[in-house]
Amino acid sequence: MIVEKLRACEIEYLEDIQCVIQHWTSYTGSIYFREGINKTVEIFKNKKRVTKIISDTLVLGVVKKEDTDWVAQVINPILIKLGLRKIGFIIPKSTVGQMAVDNYKNESKGALAVQYFDNMQDALKWMQE
Repeated sequence: MIVEKLRACEIEYLEDIQCVIQHWTSYTGSIYFREGINKTVEIFKNKKRVTKIISDTLVLGVVKKEDTDWVAQVINPILIKLGLRKIGFIIPKSTVGQMAVDNYKNESKGALAVQYFDNMQDALKWMQE
């Protein structure tokens, strides 16, 4: 079920597997990227039983290193305290998008189980394990 439609992201919540899915639809700068991330934190606070995120970055473009560092260093600790255990990424088509995902994983320093996927079906399967 889609719970939020933002400028750069649609957010879905799958209650049966306690998972939030971020469907990034475009990238229009730090403000809208951070809006999607902050909305995800809000959903974690409100739903109480969320332990997983799938970030569908297939069409994600350039994300500034400062933004991925912010997620890894500031947002991750908040989400982990709220129950986050796993995050899966649908790999972006663009090289610059892949660089953003790689930077996030490097900055996360093993705090979470992180996996990459080529498609949503494989990501959902991993979330159910």
